Order: sequence, then C-alpha cells, then structure tokens
Amino acid sequence: MHREQHAVPALERVKQSLSDDSVSLGWLCNALEGQATYLLLLVFALIGLLPGACVIAGIAMCMLSAGLIASPGAARLPQILASRRITSGQTRYVLEHAIHALRFVEPFASRPRLTIPAFLRLPIGALMAVLGALMLMPIPLSNLPPALAAVALSLALIEDSVVLLLVAGSGSLAAIALSAQMGFAVAHTIASL
Repeated sequence: MHREQHAVPALERVKQSLSDDSVSLGWLCNALEGQATYLLLLVFALIGLLPGACVIAGIAMCMLSAGLIASPGAARLPQILASRRITSGQTRYVLEHAIHALRFVEPFASRPRLTIPAFLRLPIGALMAVLGALMLMPIPLSNLPPALAAVALSLALIEDSVVLLLVAGSGSLAAIALSAQMGFAVAHTIASL
C-alpha cells in the first residue's frame, strides 16, 4: 500500500474540517497528525506559490527541514509560526492542489520501484531547507522555481520513490541554479546603478 493512499484521505479530512475564516499553521500541523512532516512540506511548498505567502512558507519549510534532518517523522513548528494564520480559502486551494498532485504522481509510483534509502534523508532535508531559504529572496517571482522544486521533492518523499526523487532532485538543482542566476543578475543591476 502506497503512502498516497493514506495521504489523500488525510488531506481530504483536513479540507472538510475547514470552517473558520482562517486557520493557524499549528492547527494544520495537528490536523495532519502522523503524516505531518512530508505532507506539511508539500502544503508549504504549494503555499509558497501564492503571492505574498512565500516568506512564511519558506521559513516554515526551513524549520520543518531542520526537524526532518534532526528527527525524521516529527513535525514541529515554532510557536511564532504555529500561531500564523492563513485564510480557509487559501488553505482549501492548497489542499485541493496537493490532492491533485498526489493523484497525478500515483501512476508513476505505483509500478514496482526502489524506495528511498534512509541515508538520503539527511541530504534531502538539507536540499529542502535550501529551497525554503531561496523562497525568501526579495525578487519578484523568484519564489516560483524553488517552490515548484520543493513540491516535486515532497511528492517523491510522500511516495517514497527513487524515480520521482531523481526527477525532483534534478529539478531542485535547476531551481537553485536559476535562483542563483536571478540573484547575480539583480546584484549586477544594482551595482551598475
């Protein structure tokens, strides 16, 4: 049985339980229960695609990635992040896209596959932290490449698929290179003024 079969119902339960005008990130973390780390990384990567939300999402991804490196399986957010609120409409939008993304990758991961070895969890966590940090760049639209790469990397972790990890890892390296190029271009422009 694949993790997707557990992840989609968990995300659907959270989506159905949304009722208020906004929810806290701490509530979202608690609502996702045991699958919180990988699902929250996916959710925050998707939130990072929304205009104006990439800073909170990037910081949350860095914190979750640090937790992934230190103690896999335990999702913890600092109180200052856990108390941050996002609208129920945004949360519903992100959860729907997370469900669609999981269902999209299911056929690729449902074939006989190699699972991600445990020794790769540390470099994956570090890579996810770098992507979260890149989402903090104060350049318009610079959050999109690292957020998309983080979505792919989260899906690979949830599905526990080496094939998806190879694709996501390549995309992550490309996103890092593109972000570096954007940063150098902006720095060069500012220096020439």
